[in-house]
Amino acid sequence: KRMTAFIAEIQHYDIVIVDLPPLTAGIDGFPASSALDGVILVTEWGKTPIDVLGELVRSLHANKTRTVGVVMTNVRGASRKRSA
Repeated sequence: KRMTAFIAEIQHYDIVIVDLPPLTAGIDGFPASSALDGVILVTEWGKTPIDVLGELVRSLHANKTRTVGVVMTNVRGASRKRSA
């Protein structure tokens, strides 16, 4: 009920960003997923296993939650060799 009231209060905004706790344990009990237009997943390069990320995306889609994109943190750029 509280989430429904909150969503009603913020309807006049074009974009609302909600920072949620990690969803890696699954979203089966995640009550707000049906109220969201979509999610952006934030993962850490080299730390978040790709199979866990894939399973999370499948779970989101199964719960009819659209995945808008993925942000990867701590990505190291490729080193460049410089000619002298």
